[in-house]
Amino acid sequence: MNLNIYLQRVGIVLAFLTLSVSVQAQHFKLKKFSEEDLDFFLLTGRTPAEKQINAFLHGAELHSLPGKYKQSPFEYIRPAVGSNQGVTGLRYTTLNNTSQIFSVEVNGEYSSASLNEYGHVYNFDASTGKLIKLKDLLTDAGYEVMNKMVISNRKKRLGAYLKTLKDITGEHKAVYTTYSECLRDMDGDELNDDDLKFQKGGLLLIRRSCSGQHYFQALEDKADVYNNRLSIKSLEPYLNTYGKCLLLTKNANCTPAIAKGFHEGLYTGKINHQYAVTLIIDRIYKDRIYASYYYDKVGKEINLRCSMEKGLLKMKEDSMDDKENNMSATFLLSLPSNGKITGTWSNGKNTYPVELQ
Repeated sequence: MNLNIYLQRVGIVLAFLTLSVSVQAQHFKLKKFSEEDLDFFLLTGRTPAEKQINAFLHGAELHSLPGKYKQSPFEYIRPAVGSNQGVTGLRYTTLNNTSQIFSVEVNGEYSSASLNEYGHVYNFDASTGKLIKLKDLLTDAGYEVMNKMVISNRKKRLGAYLKTLKDITGEHKAVYTTYSECLRDMDGDELNDDDLKFQKGGLLLIRRSCSGQHYFQALEDKADVYNNRLSIKSLEPYLNTYGKCLLLTKNANCTPAIAKGFHEGLYTGKINHQYAVTLIIDRIYKDRIYASYYYDKVGKEINLRCSMEKGLLKMKEDSMDDKENNMSATFLLSLPSNGKITGTWSNGKNTYPVELQ
């Protein structure tokens, strides 16, 4: 073989191998831990972004902060001895792991009176560890346009699916009733509550199920009435600066805008300048906020009942132990300013300042 041709072929092979390695390279390294049918992970680096992502995911899915357990990282979610209530299955899939975005899909099974499946998709800015929602990518006007357009499309598809159910008094009666109610409810949807997946060439939005039952979920997959694939071209007129940076320029140094109002994600700070705490706002749906907090030293979840009162976020501990002792603590927090939240924590006897960011 001619030497020049041989060297060219070797160069092509090496270039292909180099490309393959770069494509498969992962920005963050993950450590998996398992127990029976429960699988989860920990990002092993020590950057502030990784610490924030770990804390949010472990709080949201395992109900404790990383490493804050006695025997097992799953001890707060699995069924207690003698009980059938708890998480019996947990698994995760890494969707994106780049210098820009870290995304993971978490699916589980929860047992109570019946077996229910659930799933969540989490997207994080890889440089800051901040949670990314659809609204973070669009201008305010752009979000309103997309919200109206996508919901209209879903209603049209679901309406067409209902028309295929000819016998609505027989075996299809429950299906027809469930999805007819769902069709009416769609007018109140918020796309920011959808699962958001970053894909090649655009975004995939997935609406929450109309029913958590296995039977309906199988039908939903077949009918495909919830998924909306939005190309970058269709999104481009509605993207804000951050969205353009992530989706158009592929720049690794995209800077998220400071969120207006309260935002899903993780906030850390101190009560009375000395007690380190972590607040996780897991979900915001219209005027409802779902949150919990942790004393960092203990790391065990304390659920919060949240409401907005006179422009302040009121979060009251929802703990059986505290109810018995009549010592439930309450946060009163002002709207974030420059990414910082200030307010007070009170247990009825003492009131202390709170600072979070």
